[in-house]
Amino acid sequence: MSNITQLVFPDSLSSHGNGSLAPEIQRMWCEDLYKHTEAALKLMTSDTNNSFCLADHDGALCWPPALSGTITELPCPQMFNEQVYETGGNATRKCMDTGDWSATTNYSQCLTESALSEIDLSVVLRIIFISGYSLSFGSLCAALVILRHFRSLKCVRNTIHANLFAALLLRLIAWVLMYSYSELVTFSKTSRFDVILIIVSSKLHLHF
Repeated sequence: MSNITQLVFPDSLSSHGNGSLAPEIQRMWCEDLYKHTEAALKLMTSDTNNSFCLADHDGALCWPPALSGTITELPCPQMFNEQVYETGGNATRKCMDTGDWSATTNYSQCLTESALSEIDLSVVLRIIFISGYSLSFGSLCAALVILRHFRSLKCVRNTIHANLFAALLLRLIAWVLMYSYSELVTFSKTSRFDVILIIVSSKLHLHF
């Protein structure tokens, strides 16, 4: 039993979310839509040890109540946040054994070919970008060690160079910290409400 929506409601009620609504309103609308389903599931599981996930809105789709340990499928949204999706596929989300929905939704089947190409290009650019900064970091560290270790190289000119290398090294460290922080902030803000970034993030994680 992987899709509770099809068992209780006709397909017309397997509704997509409206990205223009506030997240709180989306969740309230979703909970109200499936309140009768939740009541039915409570009766079904009252005599057993089974639990179920409550209706939940992930920012793009309204997920119906589902029995724990099952995977629910919903058709991909046609458009969300001005991003066009592949409507021939399905988005999937798992109801965990604890009765809670998984933190993220799998929208991999919803990506169009053009979106996949853009993501592949972004992965290559990110690899080049990070590789270049890593090489610069290693070179600066090696240069500083050499200039500080060998006394024969100590002179005013090399001291100036060493200070310059140290400044560049600090700049690299600052960039890494800022980049890491921005990635964490972006993921925390989009983990539920910006679906396309979830897809990009998950695909990048697969490559790395």
